[in-house]
Amino acid sequence: MYDLTSSTRKATDLTSRFGTIVLETLNVKGMMANGHLARAVADVGLYEFSRQVEYKAQIRGATVLRADPWYPSSKLCSTAGCDYKNAALSLSERSWTCPSCGEKHDRDLNAAINLASLSTASSAGIKACGAGSSAGSGKPGRRSPATKQEPTNGKNDHK
Repeated sequence: MYDLTSSTRKATDLTSRFGTIVLETLNVKGMMANGHLARAVADVGLYEFSRQVEYKAQIRGATVLRADPWYPSSKLCSTAGCDYKNAALSLSERSWTCPSCGEKHDRDLNAAINLASLSTASSAGIKACGAGSSAGSGKPGRRSPATKQEPTNGKNDHK
């Protein structure tokens, strides 16, 4: 069963420690169709966690970037200068070796490195406080709540 308190604590921890957070937008519908993943995905509460991260980031003036659902974070070689994409990588393969550079990759660590590189390479994304804010991306017909915006001095003044 999903634990809201845990989600809130994790979101608070992430936004307190990092100024930029990259969230991978997963194809949840496709994952729910997979009988092996459906129950685990349903219990995780991904929407609530991402909502909490965006909310907490807005309070702290942090930036939240969203990776495209089809961004091949696990399949791209994360070695600098190598642009190999392992298109044949299946979900069951937990590690792979790049035939281009010879580097051995753990699937999850490789994905994390590639997602982290998005935060340094991308100037686009969701600025949690200000223009492009997620507050304006609600459902059609709904008004976004007003948010007070104050200048930041680069420090996390809010706890």
